[in-house]
Amino acid sequence: MTDPTPDDEQPTGSFAPLADPAADPELPPPGAAADATGGDVVAQIERLAQDRPEALIGLAFGIGFLLAMVVRRLVR
Repeated sequence: MTDPTPDDEQPTGSFAPLADPAADPELPPPGAAADATGGDVVAQIERLAQDRPEALIGLAFGIGFLLAMVVRRLVR
């Protein structure tokens, strides 16, 4: 069976940092979320808003949708 990605070709696209997390030096190391402070979380959200505003809008819609479902269940 052949490898779909030759060794010299780097992954591209939106999921490329997930293919090799060490390739993105700005990603926090695994387990860093447990040590994050409120300021760290706010800084990461601000960076996400600057780098990928479409992802932030999608997350906001998703969180709003989930919150609406919870509120709807509680009201019934």
